[in-house]
Amino acid sequence: TLNGGVMIEIQNGTATVGLAARTAELLQSSGFPVGFVSNALERDYNKTIIYDFTNGKKAEELASLKRYLDA
Repeated sequence: TLNGGVMIEIQNGTATVGLAARTAELLQSSGFPVGFVSNALERDYNKTIIYDFTNGKKAEELASLKRYLDA
């Protein structure tokens, strides 16, 4: 799980209705801190993309999330 002041934002960039909310529930039930859930402006993504806005300062937490999501 993540810790160290990290907060996850989830945006659904697919045409699958409710995917962001279901992903948030899954992550939260596994101890990942989710702060914001919405739909992305574009809905044509076909794989999970993680953006790290800490500029590498939370490498361990990022690696944990990547492993969990296989992203």
